Amino acid sequence: MPKTPRNWPPAALPRRMDREMAAYYCGISPTTFDTRVRSGALPRPHRDGKRLLWDLRELDRALGEVDGEPGLAASSGDDISAAEAQAMAAIR
Repeated sequence: MPKTPRNWPPAALPRRMDREMAAYYCGISPTTFDTRVRSGALPRPHRDGKRLLWDLRELDRALGEVDGEPGLAASSGDDISAAEAQAMAAIR
């Protein structure tokens, strides 16, 4: 499991995540995450040099489709998702 403090709001996570962090964000094990990426249920990674990174908003859209509702990024008309707005409000 990645070294992430418990109860972080989603906006505190990086926009692009490695495999372990992306699996953590989705609430599943890295093995299950790999299976869902291969099946097409979750998006494929983007390559950044030698690293494979998943985009947080693409994961949100895919998770929303699984749940039968639009993901956070898909439901927000501007650049700040609902989770990001909540995190910013909590900081203030």
